[in-house]
Amino acid sequence: MNETSVAVIGLGPRGLGVVERLISLARFRDDALRIEVVDPSCSGPERAWPSPGSACRRWMS
Repeated sequence: MNETSVAVIGLGPRGLGVVERLISLARFRDDALRIEVVDPSCSGPERAWPSPGSACRRWMS
């Protein structure tokens, strides 16, 4: 079994999608996968999306 190490910079919507695809590929190939996530904004709201009451949010739906 091969082991692959990957670092993902940023865990916004795109980074999260990449992590999901990497996990799916590793399961398909029966490989071990080590993922390091680097994101200084992981804690706290409104980092990737504005708050629910924001006027900008209404344009996203």
